[in-house]
Amino acid sequence: MGYSSFATAIVSIVVYWYKKQLAYQQQQQRTSNERDTVTLDEDQLHMNPRKRLHITTNKNALMMKRSSSTFTNLSNQNRQLFTPPPSPLSLPSTSPTSATSITSSRSTSPLGSWSSRLLDGVISNIRGKKKLTISLKNTILWNPSRDVNSPNHAFHENTVSLLNKLAQVYDIYVIIHMNSNEERHQIHQLLVNANLLNPLVIDECKVLWCSSEQGKLHVINHINPSIHVEGGWENDSGLNIIENLQVERMIWIGHQQKGVPMNNTKVNVEVADQILYTSIAKQVGFC
Repeated sequence: MGYSSFATAIVSIVVYWYKKQLAYQQQQQRTSNERDTVTLDEDQLHMNPRKRLHITTNKNALMMKRSSSTFTNLSNQNRQLFTPPPSPLSLPSTSPTSATSITSSRSTSPLGSWSSRLLDGVISNIRGKKKLTISLKNTILWNPSRDVNSPNHAFHENTVSLLNKLAQVYDIYVIIHMNSNEERHQIHQLLVNANLLNPLVIDECKVLWCSSEQGKLHVINHINPSIHVEGGWENDSGLNIIENLQVERMIWIGHQQKGVPMNNTKVNVEVADQILYTSIAKQVGFC
């Protein structure tokens, strides 16, 4: 047992020494390789300017390879390498050519041109305008029939033109006191035939119907207009609306013809025989 232990120790020492020597030789070889320098043949480089040298490295050696790329191509490749690709979120070119092509494509599309004009018109038509409510009967419309159950409505002279001009200045709501569905249909058809129910004059959702003075008063207060034009209806002068409505300004049409006294405490009420003789008509070029 003593001899075998001694032999094992000797073998371990020899193996350890061998590993140390091998590691030392490898370290010397790496150091030698790192100190080696690679020199380029300058004469050959000047004779062949269209060829360049690539120096490739690995753990043990430096190797030179020739390439057929020119120096100009090399610089171009470097620029491409360091130039970032265009962002997918970047805006397209705004060159005169592209702008002209976009304009021409829009102009050649009748539908696109018409729809864009309509949209621009609607936006500019509503933005920043004051609200104007008009009770349509006895102001814009009149009914020569004395029987409210047999309506025969028509427009007062020049009132269609007046509404078109007022729509350029005001955001118009119309309120109509109706006595029957037949009357509602007749008045609606008058507005359609006059081409008044469009976003540039009167939006159809701003044509409001009511069957009582109290309902009309509630609707107007809810809209809260800057100006309200009142003319009553077949059996009423509109006095109740004028006395109870709380808005900045009111215009009362036709009360003098009906011999109705007006409350003198209402200083914000303008009176006139016809809507064509009012301040809002004068504002848009009438009178």
